[in-house]
Amino acid sequence: MRTGNEGIALIKSFEGCELQAYQDAVGVWTIGYGHTSAAGEPHVVAGLTIDQAEAEEMLRRDLVKYESAVEQSITVPLNPNQFDALVSFCYNVGPGNLAKSTLRRKLNAGDFDCVPRQLLRWNKAGKRVLRGLTRRRSAEGALWSTPPAGMIDFEPITAPIEEHTEKHTAKSTTGWTATGVGAVATISVASEQIQKAADSVSGIGQSVRSVSGVLSDFWPLMLLAVAGGVFYI
Repeated sequence: MRTGNEGIALIKSFEGCELQAYQDAVGVWTIGYGHTSAAGEPHVVAGLTIDQAEAEEMLRRDLVKYESAVEQSITVPLNPNQFDALVSFCYNVGPGNLAKSTLRRKLNAGDFDCVPRQLLRWNKAGKRVLRGLTRRRSAEGALWSTPPAGMIDFEPITAPIEEHTEKHTAKSTTGWTATGVGAVATISVASEQIQKAADSVSGIGQSVRSVSGVLSDFWPLMLLAVAGGVFYI
């Protein structure tokens, strides 16, 4: 894994860039972005000067060493920001201190949450707490705890979706019910009208049958009356 832009920016911001050799807080000769002889060539001595391009190249070359140290010391998987935070830490304190640290032991045991607290323990130089180191350790801890862009660091929230679904379902059901009630009412009214019409037809049929029944009962008398009238004539 290679150090990302966030890690490089953090290292640059705290190391600063000096193009002429100087002694750091504990007297170690340093140049560029915090390069020391412990990181490899060039060997830093009083009077050494470089240009900006050399400083950038020196940083890229040094990062390879500290990236390898993190990969060798840490056995648990890291996301890019976690890796960058540890590279910055290792760049500052050295691979040996990372390898023997309580941070390494706890992290390899699976305690990811301990890292920001453990980083803050490394804020001393020459047994003195340095404000700059405290700020750097805090920044490394913040980078460690920040999910890289594109990563999701939350539990999926399903309640609002379910609530929305329930509301939508209720709305749909209510609409369907109202339509159904209206349809039933319409059908009921139509059925009532049809029933009345049928009753009317039935009543006419009964009347016709009643008249037919009367005629059926009196037709012999009517026939005799007609015959009598014809005989009279």
